[in-house]
Amino acid sequence: MKESGQDLFLHGQDDTLGVTTKSEESKPANEHRDKRDLHKFDLLEDYDNQFRRIAQSFFELRQAAEIKPGESHADYGDRIAGQLKLIADEITALVKDTPSLASELPQEINEDYFDHDASFFRNNTVGGTEELLKDVDDLLKDIVKTKKRRADIVPGYVQGELEKILEFWRRLRKIWESYRLIMDDLFLRCGPQGEEAVDSEHADIDKRKSISRVLDSMEDFVKNKERIKPIEIVYLTPRKKIENLRVGVPHGMMFGFLHSCVDNALRDQGSGDDIGASQIKYTVGLVDNYEDGLTGQQLVFTVEDDGRGIPPELLDPENEKYIFKKFATTRPENTGSKVPKKRGIGMANYDKRFAQVGADMSVASEVNKEPGNKKFVTKFSLKVDVIS
Repeated sequence: MKESGQDLFLHGQDDTLGVTTKSEESKPANEHRDKRDLHKFDLLEDYDNQFRRIAQSFFELRQAAEIKPGESHADYGDRIAGQLKLIADEITALVKDTPSLASELPQEINEDYFDHDASFFRNNTVGGTEELLKDVDDLLKDIVKTKKRRADIVPGYVQGELEKILEFWRRLRKIWESYRLIMDDLFLRCGPQGEEAVDSEHADIDKRKSISRVLDSMEDFVKNKERIKPIEIVYLTPRKKIENLRVGVPHGMMFGFLHSCVDNALRDQGSGDDIGASQIKYTVGLVDNYEDGLTGQQLVFTVEDDGRGIPPELLDPENEKYIFKKFATTRPENTGSKVPKKRGIGMANYDKRFAQVGADMSVASEVNKEPGNKKFVTKFSLKVDVIS
């Protein structure tokens, strides 16, 4: 039986407004319990549930944007205004009623990792949500004022403004997905084993979820960074063949590591630590795995650049400056950074953490005396087993 437009939308085959697939939905949050009592990961699910409700309301608004046969402009305005008011109330609840995710982190992780990894996504999520609310309120006020003046509501104008709001919502939904993944990773550093490990109680949080949200968030992140330097996205295996696969590695860890690899290759902000890369390549592929007598498949992610490379001593696990040690960095000294302590956070302990969850992470590099010569010299790789 052919699915209706709404079915396609809710099943994730139309992500126009960012509705999550039914297979990945959690149970609705209990709105009567104090959100301050929610566990860290439950709090993330609560956020997700609120975004889903808003997405559903936006879908219904988009469906209702056309004026009905025989409907007066005044009645059309009332109908649209009622739906906008519902959405405004839902966004207000998201802004006012949900606790800060940063406040759920221990002080050290908050000060080090949140500021380094999550603050950009957090600021864009919070600021974007507030801007979205303002845009919805402004259109609602326009409709109300027009009606008070006994003037005609112009459906074409309303529909045009709605499209602008919906486009902004699409972007906001993508930013939230990236923020949520980063916070997943930070929460996984909060277990009894400490920040160098993965909280074993929650290490399998994503085993039932498809890898598509990691692919989506990385594509979105890379495309938004292309304004700085060219970044090539390569799928060695057609995306449609891998986007519904499941892996045993937490998605937040994967995104946190991969986005840091790309971010490091992009350094050129006039701070004196430009790695000199002119070309960056992000690759995803599916390979057969016959190691250790096992038969299966792995997803392989790589990030390569043609920058100045990494000195061999920084690739030595026994060296105190090994790049996966906290505060270790490939950046030269005295680059003018006002907060030197915050260097060396993006890659901290990923070698140990990926090993704990059964993933294979590696880096290969050589010093490049001619950075930007289009010869890839640094390659970060992440291999994760596919769950059959």
